[in-house]
Amino acid sequence: MNYLGDTVIDLWTDESPKMTVNNKHRRPVEVDTIDLLATQWSDRDGIAIAAVNKHPTEAQTIRVPLEKASAVTLYRCCGSSPDSYNDVDHSEVFIETLPMGEVEQFVEIELAPHSVNIIQIL
Repeated sequence: MNYLGDTVIDLWTDESPKMTVNNKHRRPVEVDTIDLLATQWSDRDGIAIAAVNKHPTEAQTIRVPLEKASAVTLYRCCGSSPDSYNDVDHSEVFIETLPMGEVEQFVEIELAPHSVNIIQIL
């Protein structure tokens, strides 16, 4: 949350991959593999996109068009397993910072399996 902007902006795609999972009644349902949320800051230029890859074993790639050359940084929440967590006795989860440099036209990001990511475009 600390890496997102303070204003939610409209985001739309018709190319979201799907996967099948069982609902609470153990019936198969199709869901989007990736959840996205776009934000901007009210006090500075730039956007931040939260991207969650829900697939347990497959990486997913997203492509974000850019209006101008922008500095892009990926923040990824990481742990040794999907069950990793932090509390008083555990510090298994950390945020990995991956600067992608200055990017023009579009940025392509590979989302690791079962990952939470923030893409800052400044």
